[in-house]
Amino acid sequence: MGILKLISERKKYLIKIFLKKCTAQNISKEYIEFYFKLCENTYPNVSSEKLEEFKKKFTLEEYTDRLIPVIDEYFSIEDLQGIIKFYSSDMGKKMLDTMFLQKVGEIGNNLVSQIEQEFALNNFPLESEEEK
Repeated sequence: MGILKLISERKKYLIKIFLKKCTAQNISKEYIEFYFKLCENTYPNVSSEKLEEFKKKFTLEEYTDRLIPVIDEYFSIEDLQGIIKFYSSDMGKKMLDTMFLQKVGEIGNNLVSQIEQEFALNNFPLESEEEK
């Protein structure tokens, strides 16, 4: 989280608007929710309390915080203002399916790997292991 302190509040604000405009946050939220549902099915012995604890630990806000430095690296404030204006246009809305989402997916995959590691560290048995 230390790197976020180096980014101005104005730029963080623009980045968050950018994320909303390019639908990255919606896709990320759906991805995280999908993965937790998958974990519930894969680890049926995990209590609902423990699952809620994990959900609080791996949030959309954390995901957004991980994206901010990436976006900061690639775009200036002026770039972000232009991109936000563009994504607000009809043409910008058409491009959303093909731009930027690869990097968002990579960060999502990294977060999912971390969630998997946390589940493994807590020795939750896989569904197939329990059947044995």
